[in-house]
Amino acid sequence: MRRFRQNKLTFTLMWTNVLCMAAGLFCETARAEEAPAKVEGSVGAVFNSKYIWRGQNLVDGPVLQPEGSLTYQGWTGTVWANYDADEGDEWTEVDYTLDYTASLGVMTSSLEILSVSVGYTYYTFPPLRHHPELGVHDDSHEVYAGLSLDALLSPSLIAYYDFGQGDGMYYEAAIAHSFSLGAPALSLGGSVGYNDGQWGYDSILSAALVSLGLDVPITKRLTWGTSAAASIALDSQYDNEVFFGTSITFSF
Repeated sequence: MRRFRQNKLTFTLMWTNVLCMAAGLFCETARAEEAPAKVEGSVGAVFNSKYIWRGQNLVDGPVLQPEGSLTYQGWTGTVWANYDADEGDEWTEVDYTLDYTASLGVMTSSLEILSVSVGYTYYTFPPLRHHPELGVHDDSHEVYAGLSLDALLSPSLIAYYDFGQGDGMYYEAAIAHSFSLGAPALSLGGSVGYNDGQWGYDSILSAALVSLGLDVPITKRLTWGTSAAASIALDSQYDNEVFFGTSITFSF
């Protein structure tokens, strides 16, 4: 418990520093903006064979996951949902995320390949509202801060702190790379997570995720995708999982 409190204090200090940095980046970006900024966005949906999240099997069957987002000057608002198309036949989760991402290059050219991201996610679980006997709230809250490098394999590191139902920390290191196959694009990704007490799990390396995806543009704004992923358990609290997906996305 003492170590977890120390971790929360460390993350609070880090979060404060990152927020100050992000505020400075926002001001620098606004000053550096020459052309009028425009709002960009996308809407789409993914049909996955399972819902696997941070090594946890949340739905062991087909799911539909629609998503919509809007981006303006580094700020992105996203709404994401999960529909259990298997036995549950219901919406099990709806999440709302606000993210700010900016390159440190606006402060000094020597840091132009480094970006910082901060954000907040509000998790809601509609089925829990219909089962008050479970004695749990129907939502949770999480803040995060991370760094990414615009270099070979695009390495990134991010820390999450859930101060609601999840009550704990989660750290994730990831790499990714994409290959152009003409118009289609092939993407490879890998990540490893460390769960520090979130959602009642013991503090330990949780799972490694390896993914392969193919995105095929249908029109200038419409893209079809397909993917396969394997979640490899790094502790007995988790199971090995393999799942597949197909998606459609419209960008504007």
